[in-house]
Amino acid sequence: MKKAYLYVLAYFFLGSIIFVFLIPPFEANDEPYHLEYINYIVKNSSLPNQLKDNEKVHIEGHQFPLYYAVSASLVKIIWGNSPVEFSLIYNKKHFTAGGTESLVPVFSHVNNNPFNNSKSKFQFYFLRLLSTLFSTLNLFFVYRIAGLFFKEDRLALLCMFFAASIPQVIYASSTITNDSLSNLLASASIYTFLLFLKDSTVKRIVIFSLVFAFSLLCKKTLFFLIPSVIITSAYSLHIGRLDKAAFIRFCSYVFIFTLVVAGWFYYRNHFMYNDILLTEVEKITVPMHYDPKPILSMYFIYPFIPGLFGSFFGVFGWMNVAIPFFIYVFYFILTAFSVFGISKNAPRQKFTPMKLFIICSLTICLAGVVYYNLSYSQHQGRFLFPVISLVAILIVSGLNNFFANFNKDLLNKNVLRVFYTLLILINVISVYVLYRFYYIENNYL
Repeated sequence: MKKAYLYVLAYFFLGSIIFVFLIPPFEANDEPYHLEYINYIVKNSSLPNQLKDNEKVHIEGHQFPLYYAVSASLVKIIWGNSPVEFSLIYNKKHFTAGGTESLVPVFSHVNNNPFNNSKSKFQFYFLRLLSTLFSTLNLFFVYRIAGLFFKEDRLALLCMFFAASIPQVIYASSTITNDSLSNLLASASIYTFLLFLKDSTVKRIVIFSLVFAFSLLCKKTLFFLIPSVIITSAYSLHIGRLDKAAFIRFCSYVFIFTLVVAGWFYYRNHFMYNDILLTEVEKITVPMHYDPKPILSMYFIYPFIPGLFGSFFGVFGWMNVAIPFFIYVFYFILTAFSVFGISKNAPRQKFTPMKLFIICSLTICLAGVVYYNLSYSQHQGRFLFPVISLVAILIVSGLNNFFANFNKDLLNKNVLRVFYTLLILINVISVYVLYRFYYIENNYL
């Protein structure tokens, strides 16, 4: 059973590769703009300046740089200062090209080649496969995190497979996006921090500090780690699980590593923009998306809640390709059963720093999505993927408790067989949905 996780990794990796080549080029949210950022670094060996027209990157130029720097560095090592050359060919049926429809492909790249040469096409798919690699490594950390919470390895394996089989997770792992590296660093940070809570050795402090510092160079969605780590480590000190010397050593190492690894970027932001977190720079970069609203706006009832839930499990393309409705119903029922199972058993369980960390991370990550939507209407479930490991743990733990309340066993072979079969079937249906949308239906003009 200990080696079974390798089969899950292989399943996810192969499924992601199918998506890599099934999804037409640039038919993923902001994929051409993520690529433009990578191209800019490949050509200029520097970060963009969003205040200068000849040095800025359209749409994504305000993003934190780590993913783009890593991707561009690999491109430069293999191909030199040679960016991906492409020309977008719009689908005239889509409203962005003067058409009247939104539920059709944005581009016409199935029968038209957007790449200027074969090398650019190869580079493009190399970068997509790099995202798949990052996401597969992320899944490995999901498994290791779950193993810290469950004594039974089959439950940890179920957590891993649940995360691996979410259609939106597979989709996000198959396109050029900074989410792939940021989700990996989030899971690595969670895992190394939880290890530190178990044993506060200098080695574990150093490893966490390094991973945490790189996380703060990757994406703002990972900022949930800051208060979650502070609150949990302080609580561990308060209850005596962490001694004062270890706490001081931990804080010192985290501060020093963050300063050395990521400090230059925040100083650059202050020096160049007078905007450490690039909040105002984002408004300058994507003014068309700036849509401020009050917290009591009806937007946070609809479309925010159903949009966030649906896109967590599966809304593809440019948020215009939905999976069948019954799949959303399935995930809703699964979530409801899990919530019921957790609520019935939570009062009887001992409160620990690890459980506090789960509560803080999920709450703060969700609060961050709400806060972002006060300014931008982006109810996208992928913003919760940095805590996908914790979501999977809660789902499986809740289901396990739910079955136990009815004197049933989630790990019963027949139950597991049905559960795994349903999740695999959902993936097969997702492939068909993509194939039908991009290759079968008359969605082009």
